[in-house]
Amino acid sequence: MRAQTPDRLPILGPVFDPREFRKIYKEIDLPKNRNKEFPNLKTIQGLYVFGGLGSRGILSSFLGSEIMASLILGEPVPVESSVLEYLHPARFLYRKVRK
Repeated sequence: MRAQTPDRLPILGPVFDPREFRKIYKEIDLPKNRNKEFPNLKTIQGLYVFGGLGSRGILSSFLGSEIMASLILGEPVPVESSVLEYLHPARFLYRKVRK
């Protein structure tokens, strides 16, 4: 059995506190907050996750490792920011809050 996420994309990025996320972003999708600026997500310093690679893990692990190293070292990542959003560990909680 291989660990896989519901959307079949790996989880890659900094670890965050889900309680803090819910508190800060609970009203992010309300119409009255369309133009409201929300603060950046607070993450746990120095803690990252890379998992849920599924059946394509051997192929995606190389690029994922490059991305992870860049994030840890504070260097430019080798992909566009939209790719990081698709892989971010908070994406599932963000979708849940928006429902």
